[in-house]
Amino acid sequence: MNPMMAAAVGSVLRLALGLGAGYIVRAGAWSEANASIYVEAATLALISFAWGQYQHFAQRRKLVVALSLHGPTSEAHVEKVIAAGYVLPSVTTPPDRVPEPPRGVAP
Repeated sequence: MNPMMAAAVGSVLRLALGLGAGYIVRAGAWSEANASIYVEAATLALISFAWGQYQHFAQRRKLVVALSLHGPTSEAHVEKVIAAGYVLPSVTTPPDRVPEPPRGVAP
């Protein structure tokens, strides 16, 4: 992920979590010191979770596209097909079905 994008996402998450933590501090459930620690921990956890989900999605997309192409193919070719903007098979294709080939890619 682009470092600038990671910093921006982290800032937005910290802001949202900080607002929520401010409400909890005002309600008297946490002290300000605890809220700061909890917001940092929650931000790190959410970013880690989102990154892991993105990686699983990207790996599944490569697998489904590779299975839908005709014959053996290289990982570089699969990445080119994905980057070309073709209509790709769904990553939610069930494991017992053959993915449909991307539209616009020659067999």
